[in-house]
Amino acid sequence: MKQQLEDSDKWSLANIRILAMSFKSGDTVERHSHSTGQLIYAVSGIMELRTNDKIWRIPPQRGLWMPKEIEHEMTALSDVELRTVYLRDDETTPEISAEQQVISVNPLLRELILRGLDIADSQDAIAFKSQILSLVRMELQELVLDGILKSRWELPLPADLDKRLSKLCEAIIEDPGSKMTLDEWAKSVGASTRTLSRLFQSEFGTSFNSWRQQVRISSAMLQIDQGKQITTIAGDLGYETLTAFSQMFKKATGKTPSSYAAQKDSRR
Repeated sequence: MKQQLEDSDKWSLANIRILAMSFKSGDTVERHSHSTGQLIYAVSGIMELRTNDKIWRIPPQRGLWMPKEIEHEMTALSDVELRTVYLRDDETTPEISAEQQVISVNPLLRELILRGLDIADSQDAIAFKSQILSLVRMELQELVLDGILKSRWELPLPADLDKRLSKLCEAIIEDPGSKMTLDEWAKSVGASTRTLSRLFQSEFGTSFNSWRQQVRISSAMLQIDQGKQITTIAGDLGYETLTAFSQMFKKATGKTPSSYAAQKDSRR
């Protein structure tokens, strides 16, 4: 795959290449990197993407911009139909961004990506396909520069891989609604409460409660994008009342869960 991507005659159109791949639930792609930036986007299914220090769970309405040379791995959390847009940069088309970030894949970008895949690589279609792929780059660049979703979707992971902190973080990501206190987690992972508090501050610059809330926000947004009922999401995330959940969500995102869901529906 890497050898094909770097083959110069594969990049004759707008320095862009689009690939389609299918994965079954539970399939994984081992850690790797590319010499090009890429948009990782599933037209259907949920995927989990990880780098050394971050994790994302991405639904079909979203895509993850992954800059070149960043090692990452993927796990399909359901059956996934993946569309990956590779963008090679040069003097006239610099890399869109050196930062990883989640974008909202609007209907225009989605259709451009699918259309770019449909057009055959023939001499008769080469001019048309070049125009479509150029539009893909332009629209993607605008969405990446917007960048408003970045901090709400990425979940920081401990960079130094402290086993106690890693165990705690992984458990909360798997069960964001857990009501275990930091004292209880300390006993579970074999550390003192003070040590865990210090690790959260040194690794993430925030408290345990703030980090857990970020996990819950990300999980809530993912579940809303999946079409789940807001009352069900609130209960799954450990909130006693819908009001408490709504207040937390609005404080973090600036929108109520219902207004966020309405905005999501308008993007379809």
